[in-house]
Amino acid sequence: YNSSNTSHLVELCERQLPTFYVKDEGEIRSLQEIQHLDSHTGKVKLSHNWFPARRRDGSEGPIRVLISAGASCPDALVDRVVSHLAGLLEKKDHLQDALEPFRKLISESA
Repeated sequence: YNSSNTSHLVELCERQLPTFYVKDEGEIRSLQEIQHLDSHTGKVKLSHNWFPARRRDGSEGPIRVLISAGASCPDALVDRVVSHLAGLLEKKDHLQDALEPFRKLISESA
């Protein structure tokens, strides 16, 4: 939890979104429990029922999740968080398809 870049991203996201600052995939215990840093108190806490059952606006469709990290966070760590969450959502089989448009963008910009 010692990244100033990530801490700033948390501050920005908290203004508009439910935000959970986790250090690794192990802190996402289930779709009901998540361990995370409370940026206001500086203490690690356990929150329950953190993952919404439906979209915030009540509309139909998939729930959108924003995952971000500071520049010093290893890509492999972000990958593990994404993969773990996809597994909890039983969407791991769809993960590669979801990432394909981003792979194309990266290869086009290289």
